[in-house]
Amino acid sequence: MKQRMKWTGSDEEAEKAVRSKLLLRLARLEPRRNAERERVARSPRGLRSEWPERIAFLQSTNADEYYAVDLFRLSDIMAGRSQSPGAESVSKAEEAGKEDELAADYVDEDGLKKAEEGWTDEEKEEHHQAALRLKEEGNATFKELKYEEARLFYTEALKKCPTCCPKDRAVLYHNRAVMKTYLKFPDAAIDDLSQALKYDPTYTKALLRRAAIFEESDRLDEALKDYQQLCELDPSNRTGREALIRLPPLVQEKNEKLKAEMLDKLKDLGNMVLKPFGLSTENFNVAKDPQTGNYSINFQNSSS
Repeated sequence: MKQRMKWTGSDEEAEKAVRSKLLLRLARLEPRRNAERERVARSPRGLRSEWPERIAFLQSTNADEYYAVDLFRLSDIMAGRSQSPGAESVSKAEEAGKEDELAADYVDEDGLKKAEEGWTDEEKEEHHQAALRLKEEGNATFKELKYEEARLFYTEALKKCPTCCPKDRAVLYHNRAVMKTYLKFPDAAIDDLSQALKYDPTYTKALLRRAAIFEESDRLDEALKDYQQLCELDPSNRTGREALIRLPPLVQEKNEKLKAEMLDKLKDLGNMVLKPFGLSTENFNVAKDPQTGNYSINFQNSSS
């Protein structure tokens, strides 16, 4: 039977004891770890059943819920072997493993709200303070450039922070998005920033960061919308003002390119349909109305 270690959250000494137990178990597993890392690369999902001793369980505060912790993964994080922003591309197996890691970031917002209904004001404050401590630990590990470990701290904080503290939850989602940006998960970062903005629609820092990721991902229309909203909230924001000058011509250029590509595809499709009738798209004249931007199609006899 797997050993279960209780994480009290409100007792710093108990938290330190849990950490010590984890480190002891890591030390016992260390001689085997390097060989297992190679096996993980070949079969990233296959080791949990083979080596149950590599999994530790942490119990959440005042709840009968346990979180599984992969000790080998924790060992890599503590040793600073997490991927940095400028690292080389990882193998497909490692990429699959990293995608699996993001599944652990899921936060059940509806479940948390339902659980809060049974909490007293004192219990809500206990959860709130536990979340703030986890956030501070995340901030500290971020300063040490341990992005993956910081991401885990922010996730655990989100699982504790009451939904009646929207500003704090917005900051936690924003901070986790920053970690995902460094870890090269832009789509996941955008999702977290969108959640942050749901909790705090006036959170300009989250809006600016999401706009930047949209722009880097070539999602220029969405970036422009965020910059416009940013300037409405903060007209003095220099980055936003510059983007409103820089992006519109780029958006127009991209849209025109997409239109041209679409017309080419329609032309190819039209030629395929018209060929049995001895016709082609050359028999039709496509004209654009400069005032409305609409297109009209007129038949013309190429033999005349």
